[in-house]
Amino acid sequence: MKEEKNTNQKQKIFSLSRRQEFFLYCFVSTIVFASSFFLFYKQAFIGVDLPVHIDFALNGSSYSVNSLFLRWSYKLIGGEFGCALYLAIVMVLTLFASTYLLKTCITDTGKDISFAHCFLPGTALCFIGCIFFPYLNERFYLGTYFTQPWHNSTYLLMRLFGLLTVAVYIKIRKHYLTDGITFKEWFVFFVLLLLTNAAKPNFIIFFAPAMLCELIYDFVKTRAKKAKQIVAFGMAVLCSLPILYFQFGELYPSEAEEPSEIFITAKYFLEFLTAKNIISHLLTFMPFLLFVTILCIVKKCVNRNLIFGWLMFLFAYAEKWFIYESGPRLTHGNFGWGLIFAGLILSIICVERLWFLKKQIKKPVFMSATAILEVMLISGFLYFIIVLVTGKSLF
Repeated sequence: MKEEKNTNQKQKIFSLSRRQEFFLYCFVSTIVFASSFFLFYKQAFIGVDLPVHIDFALNGSSYSVNSLFLRWSYKLIGGEFGCALYLAIVMVLTLFASTYLLKTCITDTGKDISFAHCFLPGTALCFIGCIFFPYLNERFYLGTYFTQPWHNSTYLLMRLFGLLTVAVYIKIRKHYLTDGITFKEWFVFFVLLLLTNAAKPNFIIFFAPAMLCELIYDFVKTRAKKAKQIVAFGMAVLCSLPILYFQFGELYPSEAEEPSEIFITAKYFLEFLTAKNIISHLLTFMPFLLFVTILCIVKKCVNRNLIFGWLMFLFAYAEKWFIYESGPRLTHGNFGWGLIFAGLILSIICVERLWFLKKQIKKPVFMSATAILEVMLISGFLYFIIVLVTGKSLF
């Protein structure tokens, strides 16, 4: 009886009325909107990528649908002000997309939780970064593989649509073998994939092979009895791919004076394998992901979302280290965006797993994992503040 009373009291303490929820959304969204608008407006003049993206948008020479939105914002709302306003709206919508993915991961395990309870952690995760160690990484962003960037508008748009895509995928995957897929579900999934690909192609490079692995697993598990549902699910991805052909033509035109090409090599990965870089990886980039995953293995609660998250992460990791561009794009690191995004998705999944493990592990262990996450969030927030105050796109 006492335990029931305590649980009811906790639920009352953490329960929010509709008005309180609305105030929470408005308060957090206003702060993020105002700060990100100020940042993007400043970067529109002195940034690294944004002025170039705006210039491409106005000249009509870009591979991304982001250019279309930037052009409309520039012409309809008014110059750099309109572009900053558009990107600030994208940032606020991303808070809700991140929260939606976190809530989807929690409800996928059979637990019920309100959107409002996931909103603050979902918002905080949008700012996650590598732990800053002055000796291991001299800067907050440059030289790291995880810190969320604020200078690349195509990444910001891809992140928004990609978070929603993964959430919808998890929701459909839960029942598609037993109940099938409705046309509405399939179409929503397809449109989100199309928008994500149209924003930036890095997402599909790690998402598609990870999804393929899961579909093959389902095919073998069901002994091909559910082949129709599996093929229908996979067709949404195939139907979203033709836009990549157009993007390839824009990014690698054959008539260019200095043409760039894609090539695969292990040279840079082998050069990376030094003691300092490996230690930096373990201490700054992957401590939370590895900590939670090891806890899940020990407690035998590795679920399908965690496996899928790691599949995406590993494919993105391979994309980062083995796929490169020649010519003038060699030093741009364009195949590294997927790893930054896959790391964010895996972090959201690991936060859900940590919540799930809370009652199964000792308090010091739980607090240690939480402390690591908090330090990563603080590092990410510090990077955002530095960029906001100094106006530097990269630091």
